[in-house]
Amino acid sequence: MRFFRHLSFAKRLFFIFASLSCFVIFVSTVAYYYYASKENNRTSMRYFNETVENTARQLDELVSGMDVVSSQVIANKSIQQAFFDIGPDPDGKSNYFEQNLAGRSLVQGALWTYNSPRETVENINVFAASSTFVGLMSLPPVSLIRRESVSSYWDVGDAKYKLLPPHRDPWGVLIGDEPVVSLIRPLTLTYFNFENVATIEVQQRYEKIREICDWDRDKNGMRLFVVDESNNVVYPYADPYTDSDRALTAEVKAALAASGEGTLSKIRVAEYDEPLIAASHRLANADWRVLLVQPESAYLSSVNRMLFILIATGIAFTAIISVIVYFITRFVTRPLVRLRRSVQHVSLENKLNKSASTKIDEIEQLEASFYEIIEEIKQSANLLVKSKESQLRLKISELQSKINPHFLYNSLMAISSAGQEARSLKVQTMCYQLGELFRYSSGDGEEATAADELEIVRTYLAFMKMRYEDLLSYEVEESGATDRVRIPRLLIQPLIENSFTHGFLGIVPPFKLRVLSVADDREWRAEIRDNGSGLSPEAIARIRGKMREVDDILESNEGYDRLRTDDMALINLYIRLKTTYGKNAELHIGNDPALGGALMRIRVIL
Repeated sequence: MRFFRHLSFAKRLFFIFASLSCFVIFVSTVAYYYYASKENNRTSMRYFNETVENTARQLDELVSGMDVVSSQVIANKSIQQAFFDIGPDPDGKSNYFEQNLAGRSLVQGALWTYNSPRETVENINVFAASSTFVGLMSLPPVSLIRRESVSSYWDVGDAKYKLLPPHRDPWGVLIGDEPVVSLIRPLTLTYFNFENVATIEVQQRYEKIREICDWDRDKNGMRLFVVDESNNVVYPYADPYTDSDRALTAEVKAALAASGEGTLSKIRVAEYDEPLIAASHRLANADWRVLLVQPESAYLSSVNRMLFILIATGIAFTAIISVIVYFITRFVTRPLVRLRRSVQHVSLENKLNKSASTKIDEIEQLEASFYEIIEEIKQSANLLVKSKESQLRLKISELQSKINPHFLYNSLMAISSAGQEARSLKVQTMCYQLGELFRYSSGDGEEATAADELEIVRTYLAFMKMRYEDLLSYEVEESGATDRVRIPRLLIQPLIENSFTHGFLGIVPPFKLRVLSVADDREWRAEIRDNGSGLSPEAIARIRGKMREVDDILESNEGYDRLRTDDMALINLYIRLKTTYGKNAELHIGNDPALGGALMRIRVIL
């Protein structure tokens, strides 16, 4: 913050707007990244699930087609009749269908009807453990039939049918070395005794599975597997099966067993150094499972690529916005800079030159207000100079009107000594009181407390009491914290003196005076009442007219040369009040109905 405070206004404005823009870009980038990553995760999950589901559906269709062919074979009465005629215990030294060509032709003709005119499957074989074998192709040797047919490999158990993993044709009747997938099921004599007398094998070229499962996944690190219930890897096919694929698929199947269908799972397997993202789907027509796996880094590559693009775009936008904000800041603050430069050369002596139009209303209004303030300051300064000159003239006049205090004090001391020689206590007392009055009036400082002012009033009235004796009576009342109120010196005394010089003329003694000084937290008030001749309406109007002239001169700050007292003590006092307190001071001039004389009231708002 200390560094920020030392920056110029233009730099601070640029810093604020640039920071705000960066914050908005950052928040927008984070929000968009959060949204895009969530959307990417949903898209990836949908893609994974659709892939394994579509693959499983196509494999289901393939198995279903093989199952249909095997069911048609079972349902053929001619085939059942042929195997029923063989009997339960042939000699096993020869293949029945090698010797019985009519039966062979009958069964092969029936088998071909299920695989033509479109070739639905690769081959159809029907064989028994007694060296009996017939199929679409040529017949294998009896020794091979005897050896292969008794293998537990063909055991279906209690299942309707069994789907064998990819393998080479054990009968050697197919041309080429292409592996096949076999669906086997027992041949039940449903038209006779419901015995299982042979095994039906429907073979399908492995190429069909490869066509379903092959697609371009390696570039994303994806791998698709099809495994059977014994964890034999159906796809991709390898002869012999690779241990690594068997181990991988076994771990993946075990890890996905708890997650269920339609979900993505993050799993760890021994073959990979990083977690795998995996999904699976089980075939409906066989106990096969389709697995799709991808390394987490490859799975997140699109998100990371998007993050890189967002960061690069955010940096680019930040740079562009910063440049735009910089030029906007320069454009906005250029009038302020010109105004600041013009202000630096402004003085009360220089002529004010306004800058060119800024085309910004607020700046022009600010500039106009500034020059108006400068003009007012110049006028106020001129008025202040004139006021100081007037005060100086008044001070000189006041000094000129004073008698040298040392001369007065020496003269009073001489009179007091003469009174002492004449043994006149009255003369000595009056000299002492007059000396106190001289000391207060000529003391240092222009202000005194209201309590000090009232004390000098008491001294003055005691002095005048010595003069008039029983012809004068007075009361001085004081309340509140007058010792905390600062007022100009000799503010009350001239009003009392005015009673002696004007109020008591032309009346018969005794003379009466009442003085009040009250102070509180809000104001200070002083009142002087006498029983003199009072003020005529003409005199009150004339004095108030003079007071209004003083108000007009002080409010307009003009015409100080017309500010004269015309030897009127009340106007002199009013000028002192207004120049000291302004509108917070009031002077009331009127008559007191109680005593019958004049009433003078001073009120100052603290």
